Amino acid sequence: MMNHAQARAFRLLREEIYTQLDEVEFFAMADAPWQEDEEASARTLLCDLVVVVRSVVGLHAEDQYGGCGFCGTAWPCDSIDSIHRTMQDPEAAALAQLPRRAG
Repeated sequence: MMNHAQARAFRLLREEIYTQLDEVEFFAMADAPWQEDEEASARTLLCDLVVVVRSVVGLHAEDQYGGCGFCGTAWPCDSIDSIHRTMQDPEAAALAQLPRRAG
């Protein structure tokens, strides 16, 4: 079982990731046309996000035995499956992250 310090560390890490993603999303969704420097920043952010996804996919590459070299589970592991599903249908993936209502 995770102790309080570990739970807090995981929460802070997750919040930092979400904060960075929120900033990118906010920038991308701006109604006003981008200035030249904003367009350059957007291109950089897109490239950075591609590097992040490629890095995660690379970490979870299949090994010589057909397993995930990172997780040690059968390949494709849950991480690869999740990335693939999200890329195929980002809206459905976003909806799946919303809290479910009791009912």
